[in-house]
Formats: sequence, C-alpha cells, structure tokens
Amino acid sequence: MVGFALGTYHVNLAGAAIIIGAVSATLSLIGLELGDRLGTKTGERGELLGGLVLMAVGIAVASGIF
Repeated sequence: MVGFALGTYHVNLAGAAIIIGAVSATLSLIGLELGDRLGTKTGERGELLGGLVLMAVGIAVASGIF
C-alpha cells in the first residue's frame, strides 16, 4: 500500500525507495518484538496458535476471500 500511495503523490524513485525501506524495516522490527513478547507469554501454546492462524489464512486464500 505504501508504494501505491507514493505513486499518487509523484514522489521520485529514490525517495520512494527510502520510504518503503524505512516502513518495511520498522514494521518488521515491530513484528519481531511482538512475536518475542507473545512467545514468552504463550509458551508452547504459541505454536498451536500460529498453526491455527496459518490454517485460517490458507482457508481464506483457498476460498477466495483474499
């Protein structure tokens, strides 16, 4: 979504690459931190929760929701 929005504002290529890279790195770091915190709280149940989420995403993709 970041790249689409930048295209409507006519941002140059270097600026767009920097912004997309910064957003991607920031969201990746946030995801890693949240995953670490959730992993310590849920323990082994985290694996079950992750499996259920992956199955739900797979079902949603296969059924055409996404």
